Amino acid sequence: MKNIPRVFLPPLVRCAVVFFLVITVLVNYVPSYQPPLGPPLYDQLSNKTPSPDVNVVGDISADINRQIPRDEADINHLAWLLSHSIRINEDPCQNFHSYVCGNYYEVGNGSLISLLAENLTSAIHRHFISIGLDKPEPPSEAVLKAARFYKSCLRPVHKNGETHALASFFKENNLSFESDIVGFLDITLEILLRYGLGIFFTIELDWQPQYGQTTRYLRLGASDPFEEWKNTRKTMQRRGNFASLAKQVILATGYGTNGVTILINQIWFTESKLLDGTGRLKRRQNLPELVARWRELLHLYTNGALPGPYRLQLKSKAALFFHRMLYRAEGGQQSVYVIWELARHLAVVSGLITLRENQHWPAYCYNISYAIFGPAIAAPILFKSANSSKLDQVRRMSETLVKEIQISIESSTWLRRETRAHLSRKLGLVKWKLGYAPGLEDWPGLEKRFRDYPTATGVFLADYVKTKEVHARTLYRIIASNNSFESNNFKSDVVGAFLKGPSTLFVSAASVLSPLFCYGAPPEVNYGLLGSLVLRNLMSAFRPTNILYDGNGSTIPWTTEERGIFEDRYQCDLFTEEANSSSGPAATISIRCQGALQSLQKSSLWEGKEHLRLATPRSPRGRSALLRESLLPLLR
Repeated sequence: MKNIPRVFLPPLVRCAVVFFLVITVLVNYVPSYQPPLGPPLYDQLSNKTPSPDVNVVGDISADINRQIPRDEADINHLAWLLSHSIRINEDPCQNFHSYVCGNYYEVGNGSLISLLAENLTSAIHRHFISIGLDKPEPPSEAVLKAARFYKSCLRPVHKNGETHALASFFKENNLSFESDIVGFLDITLEILLRYGLGIFFTIELDWQPQYGQTTRYLRLGASDPFEEWKNTRKTMQRRGNFASLAKQVILATGYGTNGVTILINQIWFTESKLLDGTGRLKRRQNLPELVARWRELLHLYTNGALPGPYRLQLKSKAALFFHRMLYRAEGGQQSVYVIWELARHLAVVSGLITLRENQHWPAYCYNISYAIFGPAIAAPILFKSANSSKLDQVRRMSETLVKEIQISIESSTWLRRETRAHLSRKLGLVKWKLGYAPGLEDWPGLEKRFRDYPTATGVFLADYVKTKEVHARTLYRIIASNNSFESNNFKSDVVGAFLKGPSTLFVSAASVLSPLFCYGAPPEVNYGLLGSLVLRNLMSAFRPTNILYDGNGSTIPWTTEERGIFEDRYQCDLFTEEANSSSGPAATISIRCQGALQSLQKSSLWEGKEHLRLATPRSPRGRSALLRESLLPLLR
């Protein structure tokens, strides 16, 4: 072999040659991923049903013969947004939590959490409506009852006079405009607690005592139908059509035609006196005998279901308004007015009269159905792919996130040593409980809950009253059992957590299952989003007075500056304020955002530009496999 003469180049020239070769290789072989063209991600996903259980980290079966979703380009776009929301030059953890909390208007008008909740709600709505149209496979008995109730509402039966369902209800319960009712408070609470009809107000009971207390508060809240009627009545007063509506309602109760005009005038006079009056109560709402009467009636009509000690709070606007009516009307006027409000309320519910112009009746029927049968309607979507292994992943993620924040606190320079010790101790004591009943995926929990609910007959007013009566009893049973899970784990909103004691945090299963197992995004998006949700839920352990205690009975010695920095750094308040800022929100902590970013970069380099964009696996070691290898160590 011939000797090749060596060429000696100056060091500067050699560096230039090497630099040129490196740039050439990078340009030709390392792709720079660009977002796919088209409208924003949220516009594209807004009308899509969340995909079930795709690419769950640790679930190897998810990648075998995987079918590529139609919206894969949109998902890749979200992955691109994730990587670009982390500014490496400033802080690798400029992360998904700030992305979720701050409404990034350049990618969509609204936070990802709110849009995800909206998409999930739409998916539940579409699924239930398809059941109402008898299209899918036969659902559970609980869902069938909800569907029949919905159909009954869609086709209400309306007849006049004694043949209307309202007349039957009045006759069965010995009610009429001529009834002599003793006790305005008595009959109002019986209607509310027995039939679940909030004609004047609603009752709100805390699920858990506030921190440091052993009692729960019971308050009076505003009744939406009553508030709507007060506004509608003003419009009718201007238009002069109150009399025609009142006549239609009165006749539907079975009241004869004689004396209708006199009764209408009496109703108008009494209602005007009660609604338009502004007289003071002279502290009558705090009289011991009135409070004692409230407690007696609450115990009677809930069958003693209110558990343990509770404080009756009668200082709300709804309570003051009701007590003003209680003391401004005489006995006969009270009787007529209660009967009128009950009849008008049921006439609106049944569709006999409509207070809203251009009301969309199918949507109205769905809302009523969901208010009663919400768990049965939502469960097929929320718990479609729930199982113990996936819930275990959520628990491990929660623990990992708490440890990550704990390490961040211990190594912080903006907290004094004493504050760091108390705060780290508090985080170490946090225990997570998911609101998920064992075996719920097999439906026994739902079937048991809705077992006593009646099957709709098609006469909607009768179906509504009978169903609401059973529904009220069921809620009292749940309250009596002190099982907050049963009402909180079916909520379709994505964020929600509540405390039981100083260091036990309950997270509704729907809030963590829906983004992780229903959205169908790749792992780096699912776990980034879930990490943000867990962090937001964790921060509820520091609101409002709970932030003062470390969980061991000692107070955290916050300074004003320390507490302000902590809340700005770990809660969403600062992110919301700076959503429109060009500099973006400050860095915070998420579920190993640096690891998620590295995983995304590795997968991009491995598969190449076009294969990443189209999500077409090039080899058995596809994007999901690499992401799994990168993310699993972070969750152990």
